[in-house]
Amino acid sequence: MSKLHTVLICLAVAASGACNSSKEELSGTDPMQWQFQSYSCAFGCDPLLDDILKPLIGQVLNFESPKNGFDLFSECGGTISLVKTRLSNDELIQQLSQTVSPDQQFTAENTGLKNPTLTTARAVCHENGKTTSTFWVVSLSGDTMKVYFEGASFLDFKAITAN
Repeated sequence: MSKLHTVLICLAVAASGACNSSKEELSGTDPMQWQFQSYSCAFGCDPLLDDILKPLIGQVLNFESPKNGFDLFSECGGTISLVKTRLSNDELIQQLSQTVSPDQQFTAENTGLKNPTLTTARAVCHENGKTTSTFWVVSLSGDTMKVYFEGASFLDFKAITAN
């Protein structure tokens, strides 16, 4: 459940092709604050994961100050932006499956990812002139964001708007 493990997942995802630069598009118009709403696990949640995530429900992930509030991505001391990519559901499911053992299979049903085409994103940290990957957004749609996390879990966020 370490932050290092989260970084390693993202690095593995980047190596698998999820961060294909030919399809990527840097976005500067996304909401900067996201409230953690819920989580789910494709293969059942570990009780330790429940212990970590349940108390965080309702906290805010602020892309301009990620060390404050929702703190599972706090290794970033700068700002976060999203580099978007469009993928088919099949491509995304294949990439997710590369992050777990071969006896586990992701599906549209156990991930909650049912749209035929999805906007995904690589969240990058900008700090001291360096850019590093921090987490993988497997679905970005209007005011919702689904992040792939440890233990084959998915974190659901809702955008906080100024309205």
